[in-house]
Amino acid sequence: MYLIHSYAHSFRTRDVKAGKVYDVVFRVTDERGNVRQKRLSGFATKQNAEKAFVEYVAKFCTLVEDHPSRSECPSFAAAADKYLEYSRFMNAASTAIKRMSYFSLHYLPRFGALPLNRISSADVFRWFDALVSEPRRGTDKCYAPRSLRSIWDSCTPFSNGAPKDIPSPILCAGSNAPE
Repeated sequence: MYLIHSYAHSFRTRDVKAGKVYDVVFRVTDERGNVRQKRLSGFATKQNAEKAFVEYVAKFCTLVEDHPSRSECPSFAAAADKYLEYSRFMNAASTAIKRMSYFSLHYLPRFGALPLNRISSADVFRWFDALVSEPRRGTDKCYAPRSLRSIWDSCTPFSNGAPKDIPSPILCAGSNAPE
């Protein structure tokens, strides 16, 4: 199943031994968020190519504006709660406690109220750059490199391997997709 952002498509003609054939070309987004060009080819008439395009889109594509994860994208805090609940059962207790601590101290104050579709990779990198240069709370020392690595690594499984009932940030991202 692919996502399609619009019904825009173009026709290309090519010469073959039997004469002229038509191809229809359009763009889709796969389940991992990669935009790909699709081509349906070898139609005798433009009308046949158009008909094949309409049938393909109806069978294999979902218009992004109609996709439920696009309109009902949860906040970072709601998705994080589900993820932490899931993590509690999948990891050792000490790992789950440490992950909850990182989320409550670092991620939720910055991203908690934002819907996932409003968080871009640039936002995350700016936040992390500020974290690297700012002193820790209550001290004048910056975070140690190992601590920074742990903070960064704790959020990676959230964005990559969240439970299936949490919409993918890529599907929610729209124009804020990873850059």
